[in-house]
Amino acid sequence: MKFTRALLLIVAASFIASCAGVAVSHRSPPGVTVDLVPRGMYARRVIRPMRPAYITIHATENRSRGAGAYSHAQMLKRGSLKGRHNSIGYVSWHFTVDDHSTYQSLPTNERGEHADYDGQGNRSSIGIEMCENRGNDRARTIDRTARLTAWLMREHGIPLSHVVPHMHFFF
Repeated sequence: MKFTRALLLIVAASFIASCAGVAVSHRSPPGVTVDLVPRGMYARRVIRPMRPAYITIHATENRSRGAGAYSHAQMLKRGSLKGRHNSIGYVSWHFTVDDHSTYQSLPTNERGEHADYDGQGNRSSIGIEMCENRGNDRARTIDRTARLTAWLMREHGIPLSHVVPHMHFFF
């Protein structure tokens, strides 16, 4: 229920932010640290092109102190998150957000492994993970996620109806 409420807040904030005129002149969103998984390794050992049509919002469900955006981005970069049920062998997503930072781990034109194994979610969706660790300010994390989502919507022409929670692709 809390995640659904957070998603609704993100959607509302995304709509408001997009109406405010989010800049689209950069290839990477403003305020995002680009620290990609190395090409040819782990989740990028095979490059699979993607044209994003959805944005999928996830929650890390990692409540450990220090489990913020940086530590999650480093786990992706080091291949620490195995994906037993996907074709690439590693879990991956595009952006990780906490209350004070956002990291990009995959280019938005490459497929991640964050939604539904080999289904539409992974084939056509930008994955955003929101951190839930102890000490994290949830409201600020949601605000940062909403701003990122609005920028991505505008940059890629993704409609609000295609901003979805993780479970969207399982129904």
